[in-house]
Amino acid sequence: MRNRVLIFSLMSLFALSPVMEASARVLQQTPAPRSEQLHFPQPTGPFGVGKRSQLFTDPSRPETFTDDPADVRQLPVTFYYPSRTLKSPQPWLQGKTLEALAQSSGLPLAVLSQLQGYSQDGTPMAPGRFPLVILSHGMASTPFVNTTLAEELASQGFVVAAVTHPYSALFAVLGDQVVFRTDGADLYPDPTLTDPVEQFLDRQQQYERVQEVWIKDLRFLIQKLPVASAVRNHVDARSIAVVGHSFGGVAALRVASEVQAAINMDGGFGGGPLQDTLSHTPTLTTVSESTPREPEAIPPEMEPVRAQLENMRIGRWLRISQSPGYAAYLEFKGANHNSFTDLAVLNALIPPLAKHPAYATGSADPLRTTATLNRAVLAFLKSALKGQQPDLKSLNLEGVEVVEHLPQK
Repeated sequence: MRNRVLIFSLMSLFALSPVMEASARVLQQTPAPRSEQLHFPQPTGPFGVGKRSQLFTDPSRPETFTDDPADVRQLPVTFYYPSRTLKSPQPWLQGKTLEALAQSSGLPLAVLSQLQGYSQDGTPMAPGRFPLVILSHGMASTPFVNTTLAEELASQGFVVAAVTHPYSALFAVLGDQVVFRTDGADLYPDPTLTDPVEQFLDRQQQYERVQEVWIKDLRFLIQKLPVASAVRNHVDARSIAVVGHSFGGVAALRVASEVQAAINMDGGFGGGPLQDTLSHTPTLTTVSESTPREPEAIPPEMEPVRAQLENMRIGRWLRISQSPGYAAYLEFKGANHNSFTDLAVLNALIPPLAKHPAYATGSADPLRTTATLNRAVLAFLKSALKGQQPDLKSLNLEGVEVVEHLPQK
């Protein structure tokens, strides 16, 4: 039974994110709320927020998640950027993106179409050059569930590039084509394996296979966006951060040495070497309440993979003290994995959604959690991207335990 628990824990870490995959039957019979109730939180910065999309192609990389040998890797990116327009509610999603989300999530189109953010399509960018933040979503999720964070950062003077990782994302719009998550990107165990160590290693190998694709996605964008994107004339190439949630958060840490700041929002490690996430780059890790900090006992037969199991369980905590650079660790009381996405906002806007276990966001007030997360991320980025040491303890964040590791001088 103990072996089953270990393997189940490993599988649950890599399995479908509940963010958008679970059934939403609880909403199907719910009347659509009034539109005036469905505004995302208004960004607090001095800028308005513009939005535009661009599809990038990496001709050097074959698409490994399809059978067509002619396919190359494509990456849809939605830019959120500072503008001089006034802040006013705008449709959260439209067209193919809205329809694809409704189709793939099971959430009613009538409800999704009423949701409004604050980013205006195609509005001119504010003059000047701004720091660039590349935003990576979680496995089986979508960048659009990080809209509130993206809009807040844009209003504060950052250009945000929210990437979709095709075939791992819930859906991706590739020009005229919409592709959904496929078995090729999934992390299913080999059903022929019965030995728990072999099952673990198989799972870890699959995790690393997909992680490597995402890491290459991020590296491509780090190089490409400052020189060959729609926002290239407004990006400061010397000031780049990568921010990710869940699977994307771990990928962000693993490219941290190539940028000036990195943030992992509740991404659990897959058991690989802890050194892969360490660098002199300032990093911030946010975690759910009661994220483990101590190893647990394992059965004797799992001894060959003890180190990997411990990295999975407490790697996020261990890396703080081992980091050669500044590293912050923020535990949000009353938060769970979904609390670091816009599910926190959606639960507040659409109360029936919160009743579904897959969409729950913990016991803390969801809008307070969102505001606190945005405040912490903003403060960290403002300091780190200026080459200054962040001081997150001075923020006195309500309901958050802040642990900071300062680099050796």
